[in-house]
Amino acid sequence: MLRRPEESRPTEIVPTQPAPLEQIQELSTRLDRLERAMSAALRPLAAMEEISHRYLRLASMLVEHGGLSPDTLFPEVKDPISRDIIASLMRLREANISRLTDELRSRRGKASRRIVRTRLAGLEQHGYAETRTRGRRPVYVLTERVVRKWSSLFVPEK
Repeated sequence: MLRRPEESRPTEIVPTQPAPLEQIQELSTRLDRLERAMSAALRPLAAMEEISHRYLRLASMLVEHGGLSPDTLFPEVKDPISRDIIASLMRLREANISRLTDELRSRRGKASRRIVRTRLAGLEQHGYAETRTRGRRPVYVLTERVVRKWSSLFVPEK
């Protein structure tokens, strides 16, 4: 049976499509938004990766060395009294000669102000400690380099 030409062809509605350049620009805009959204979603994961890396490094140091001490972070400091001074300053943040001598006495059993002063001079000379003035008395603190190295174990650098 033959059909008439009008019956065999359905009416087609062709949607108006944007020009190819407009399509490319729209796709580019959508991709930019998607990239920004993915970047924002991945930022916390990158921070968690950095934290977990530091945690594992810290745990490894604790297992390997039995704790975190100045000899772990600064193996080049060979003198045990100087290491104890660094450990005391890490804990106290700042201290005068009398306070450091008392600290060393409690840690080591004995200490003299003369030896503590001599070791502090050596630590200052090698860039581990520095003198600051609090009132009329000098106090000793760890240098920024030492504090940065110590804190790099815990806080990610920016």
